[in-house]
Amino acid sequence: TGTERGIAYHRFLELCDFSVKDKQGIAQEKESFLKAGLISDEQYNLLDVDTLTQILNIPVFSKLHGATLYREKEFLCRLPANEILDTTASDYVLLQGAIDLLAKTDEGYKIIDYKYSHKSAEQLIETYSKQLALYKKAVALITKTDAGKIETIIVNIFRKEQINL
Repeated sequence: TGTERGIAYHRFLELCDFSVKDKQGIAQEKESFLKAGLISDEQYNLLDVDTLTQILNIPVFSKLHGATLYREKEFLCRLPANEILDTTASDYVLLQGAIDLLAKTDEGYKIIDYKYSHKSAEQLIETYSKQLALYKKAVALITKTDAGKIETIIVNIFRKEQINL
């Protein structure tokens, strides 16, 4: 199903070396993940090397050289309610989540969220912009970084495209 395929691609992106861009290297990584038990036989069979090659050559992944990568980065922080909810209350609310890929670069941070969706870029932005805005607030608070130095990006695995928010 689409869900199983999306999970398989997501899992590969959790594990892969983003500097490997060619089909042969990607095929070798896929094989090594299977042999190491990091992906299942079913996931292995769902992963297409040509598709992975296109995904790993999306511009955002080319700009990760030298970055410190945090994969599946869980966070827990508190933010004032009026910053994340439609309220005037300034009491703190606990916010918990997991960022698919957080990259620390010389310019700041990149929050990269993987989606496997048939939706258009506009539909994904409409659906997930609030989630990524919360992630951005959390990263700014936790890292003490100006929010202007934090980029949020959706990678639509299905469409093999990058969507900058």
